[in-house]
Amino acid sequence: MTAESPRRLPGKRSFAPTGLVRPTGWLIAFACAWFVLLTLAARLTSYPLVLWDETVYLLPTLFGYTPENFTQWHILPHFPIPVFYGLYSLVVGTAPYLAAKTLNSALIAATALPTFLVARRFLPPARAAVFAGCVTAVPFCAYVRLFMPESLYVFGFWWTVWVLLAILPRSTTAAAIAAGIALGVLSLVKPHALALALGSGLFLALRKGPLPERTIAVIGTGVAFLLTRVGVGYALSGTIELSLTGPTYAENLVGGRPELTTIASYTAGHVASVVLLVGMPLAVVVVALLRGARSSASRGNALDDLLLLAPCLLVALLGMTVYFSCSIHLLNPVSEPDTRLHGRYYVFVLPLVMLAYVALLQSERLVSARALFDTVGLVAWGGVTLGASVLVAVRYPGGHIDYPDLAVLRLGRTGPLAVVVALGVVLAIGFWRRNTGERGRTWRHLVPLAWWAGVAVVTTAAILAAPLVGKMAPTPVDRAMESDLMRALRGRDDGLVIGSAATAVDTYRVMFHLASRSGGRLVDPGVPVDRQALAGRVRWLILLPGVSYAGPGTRTLVEPLTHVALP
Repeated sequence: MTAESPRRLPGKRSFAPTGLVRPTGWLIAFACAWFVLLTLAARLTSYPLVLWDETVYLLPTLFGYTPENFTQWHILPHFPIPVFYGLYSLVVGTAPYLAAKTLNSALIAATALPTFLVARRFLPPARAAVFAGCVTAVPFCAYVRLFMPESLYVFGFWWTVWVLLAILPRSTTAAAIAAGIALGVLSLVKPHALALALGSGLFLALRKGPLPERTIAVIGTGVAFLLTRVGVGYALSGTIELSLTGPTYAENLVGGRPELTTIASYTAGHVASVVLLVGMPLAVVVVALLRGARSSASRGNALDDLLLLAPCLLVALLGMTVYFSCSIHLLNPVSEPDTRLHGRYYVFVLPLVMLAYVALLQSERLVSARALFDTVGLVAWGGVTLGASVLVAVRYPGGHIDYPDLAVLRLGRTGPLAVVVALGVVLAIGFWRRNTGERGRTWRHLVPLAWWAGVAVVTTAAILAAPLVGKMAPTPVDRAMESDLMRALRGRDDGLVIGSAATAVDTYRVMFHLASRSGGRLVDPGVPVDRQALAGRVRWLILLPGVSYAGPGTRTLVEPLTHVALP
């Protein structure tokens, strides 16, 4: 089996298009149009939205990931992601933020290619093209407006999945090593790729095959991941980084033991969110996987691999997310409550679950989970989904940055009401066709698919259009940084931005706008800053509200900021 030749299932007809334009042509046209639309939507905001993160990624991209720069910036953490820094440094120019948005949009649109190649292994061309188009349009695409590695990360993720599935039929060991290399490079885009490596190792350990072969594959993945991460990182940055996550994450993840209630809160929130979005398809995949595990076959086929890979990656990513969230909560329980869900760390793998589900729809293997689609099963799914919606909306409020797919479903108390209406519609369609034999059964199979696609379309449209209805508006600090005085300071390296714990977010915001090597400091509120405490090279200050300066200098108020020109 190859990536270009999907598995032909017994009794299934070819879905080759009869029109003049092949599915790949329609997909390319959609991807180009989607790139233009994403670029225009991203340009509706010209100011940072995720302040700490975007500043952390922007400044090393502009000036390099070097110890000297981080010493001067002082408050910026170290993220060893030289692949991201190196790629984005090639496109930034006089307008780095807009250039990055354009590159983000191109990467999301280009994700249609690897997703199509993955889907083509299991689906006819037309359905594979539709699936690839849907993946590029899920709410995760909203990250194109941010100076963050998410767009490059999801682009690399789908290529990694394709590499793994394409090589597996030829050699398990070669596939494991190739996946380890790809994930090692991906960890230099975002350290969270470590969880993908663990999930891939779990998949290789559990799939059918001789135990020695599986053992070698797991070891090969880990060794290839580590060697690639260290080797490529050294080639790009000149430093040897042996940590699997980087120094900043290593510091955050080393702490005390979280309370069981904290672990339970995060776990319940993430499980409820997954159930709300892809509960029924995931249940069908798991049931089919467990039934297939009982077969006497010594090796599985491509569908078996997909059914196992999707939940393995999801479980590993969920585990990493809960562990990471608990660690951050221990450091700062006020700003990181146990009701904050960082869904962006795993939500990009949910379409892989949907692909496994769609692949099952045209397979005789779906018979093993057919009971889930009778009247009791569909009603139970509706009830569980509604319950998950209420739990998420009531206990786990949040914005689209942390969990884009839930942006519409947890709009206060109206979220569960919208779920009731939407579930009523899709279930009514399913029950309307329930007495029409095989055709009616097919309609019921499409109910969970319609739910996922409908939520994705509505949510993506709402997030991308938010600036048009007054959302994501610039803050007073954004407007102050557009003044002539502040614009004249951009790119200068002889300044210092001083804030307090209460204004830390805006301290990073100012540093983002300055786009320079000028450093930042966080001081105790009410304690005046003395001139003697400043480095000799500092020629000017920007003070956030609540920070006072006790030394000489010419003060200029640019509400809410204060500029101090030092003598």
